[in-house]
Amino acid sequence: MTTKKILITGSSAVGKTSLVNRFIYDRFSELPSASIGLKVDKKEIQVYGQQVALIL
Repeated sequence: MTTKKILITGSSAVGKTSLVNRFIYDRFSELPSASIGLKVDKKEIQVYGQQVALIL
């Protein structure tokens, strides 16, 4: 399995955590709280028939 690391950066309060939560957990919060620190998530997907582990 191939592993790819993805770093998401940007200004505060623009939706980085909401974007990751939607992709990883398929959920969206109308009233998200501010994130503090670093959070690492993993999702395995299939790309052109190959398993790929995404580390976000």
